[in-house]
Amino acid sequence: MRMFPRLLIAAALVAALDLAALVLGFVAFNLVGGNQLRVQLPVALLLGIAGVALLMRHLRGRGWLPSTLQLLAAALLALPLAAALFLPAHRVLTGYFSAWSNLVALWSVQLPMNLVATLLAVSAWRAATDSSA
Repeated sequence: MRMFPRLLIAAALVAALDLAALVLGFVAFNLVGGNQLRVQLPVALLLGIAGVALLMRHLRGRGWLPSTLQLLAAALLALPLAAALFLPAHRVLTGYFSAWSNLVALWSVQLPMNLVATLLAVSAWRAATDSSA
């Protein structure tokens, strides 16, 4: 399989994990109550970083995206893909289009989450290959 389809599939999976983490953070906020950012953001970050790091580690370990640059490209390509998933989902679920500020908020969480997750995955992969050598 050529690299671009792999990259696109990986980015779509990362985007889906990012959105799932944010939705689970919102569920946690609805269960606990209180300040939405103080509940939703930490839950979303922890789940998103863990999920994306595990996915990236798996993709690299299987040789699907063998280089760090390819993993970073997938993490960055996930930003517009998440928006492409979020906007129609928001329209269907709420009946109106989302504000641009929601996209900015999505990207402001998604970018650091994906970068940290990618760095963790690369570090874990290197530690595993160093210890086995």
